[in-house]
Amino acid sequence: AARTHPVGVIYLQPIGKLITGLTTSMILTHDLTQEQLDRVEEIVREDLAEGFGDKFVFDPIWVIPYISDAFPDDPMDFMRILIIFDGDQKNLDSSRTVGMITRMWPKLEEAGVNHFPVRSFISKREWERYAKKNWEKYLAENRR
Repeated sequence: AARTHPVGVIYLQPIGKLITGLTTSMILTHDLTQEQLDRVEEIVREDLAEGFGDKFVFDPIWVIPYISDAFPDDPMDFMRILIIFDGDQKNLDSSRTVGMITRMWPKLEEAGVNHFPVRSFISKREWERYAKKNWEKYLAENRR
């Protein structure tokens, strides 16, 4: 069960085996505005369009701000970016995806977003069969 932190964030149970492969808990936050969330999605879409053109359809893209409890004495702001893609996975060039965060930093800073991006690419098939319902359930149960 979730418990409320005095500053208003929500503590969540570990989700490692359920969804993301992480072994830490995510503490969902509400500290980014809708405008900032939309801008992050726009920055991601611009980078993907530049790198992959029309080889893929990237939709949806979810941006989920959180704090990780991996370092309780020094918490960091993160944002999970779920990028759902439809296309041949062989064309998902890792040299392009690996550098994505570095290319995004200046635009994120310009938008006032200081959360470290953690991006995940999920195939549309996997998203529709498994991941979407698990993420929706997880967020519904743990958001206010």
